[in-house]
Amino acid sequence: MAFVDGKIVKVVISSATTIPTESIKELESKKLKIEEKIKSLRKSGSLEEIERSLIQLDKINADIRLKNLKN
Repeated sequence: MAFVDGKIVKVVISSATTIPTESIKELESKKLKIEEKIKSLRKSGSLEEIERSLIQLDKINADIRLKNLKN
């Protein structure tokens, strides 16, 4: 998918896990680390770094939901 805004072309890529290999505790730990990273990036990071971290957070949240459905 590509978003075009004036002279800027932004390509957004998404990935999904069908079988999470990590435990829920590991995923929750990763989630907390990324949330802290996002908080610090919002103070001094670039928009691209924040966006990458938000995509990682979405993937981890999806993995947690999938893991909960399978248990």
